[in-house]
Amino acid sequence: MVTQPKSIVLVVALGVGVLAGCAERPSAHAKTPQEADDMWAHFDRAEEIRHAVIVGDMDQVAEPAGWLESNALSGELQAGAPDYAGEIRRLAGMILAAADVPGVAAGLGQMGVTCAGCHQAKAVGPEPYAPRKTEPSRSIVGHMDRHLWAANQLWAGLITPSENAWTAGAEALSDDPLGAQELPSVIAYDLVPIAERLHDLGDRAARTKDLARRGEVYGELISTCGECHTAVWRSRTEPQ
Repeated sequence: MVTQPKSIVLVVALGVGVLAGCAERPSAHAKTPQEADDMWAHFDRAEEIRHAVIVGDMDQVAEPAGWLESNALSGELQAGAPDYAGEIRRLAGMILAAADVPGVAAGLGQMGVTCAGCHQAKAVGPEPYAPRKTEPSRSIVGHMDRHLWAANQLWAGLITPSENAWTAGAEALSDDPLGAQELPSVIAYDLVPIAERLHDLGDRAARTKDLARRGEVYGELISTCGECHTAVWRSRTEPQ
C-alpha cells in the first residue's frame, strides 16, 4: 500500500470540499417569487459545473449542463430576454460537447458573462456583494482556502456583475505562490508552474476590465485549479 504525505490529502480534501463550500447563495433581487426560484435553479446548476471543473471531475458535468440546455430561461425568466435564453442553451450544449476540463471551463466562463448581461438587462439577479476580508497564508490549507475564496469572489463579480467582488478575488490571488519547499514533496516541482500560472491569472484578472474578457480569464483560472487538483489526486493514487 502506498502512503502519501498528509499535506497531499489535505490539498485534495480542499479541492473536493469545494462541492460543499462554494454553493452558498448570495442575496438576490427578483420580480416575483417564481422568478427567484427559477433563477436559483440556474445558479445551482452552474455551481455544479463550476465545482466539477475546479476538482477536475468531468463525470459531474453532464447532468447540470443537460438541464441548462433543456430548461434555461424558460417561463417567466424568458420574458424580455429571449436572446439570453438561446445563448445559455447554446453554451450548455458547448459544455456538454467539451472533451476536457478546459473546454468546460471556457464554456462556463462565457455563460457567466451571459448571466451578467441578462441580470443587467432585466434588473434582476444577485445583489452587489461586499466581500469579507481574508488574510494571506503560507500553509497549504490556508493558501488553498484563500484560492477557494478568491474563486468564489471572482465568480460573484462576473455573474452579478460586481466590481467589488471581482477586485477582491483578483487581489487575493496576488499573493506570492507557494514555493516547492511549501508544497507536497512528492510532486512539488510539478505543482510550482501550475501555482505560478494561477497567480499570473490573478494579475490578469486585476487588469481586465471588459466583461467578456473577464469570462475568458475566469475559465482559464478554474481550469488551472482543476489541473492542479488532478495532478495531486494522481500522485496520491498512482504507485510511486
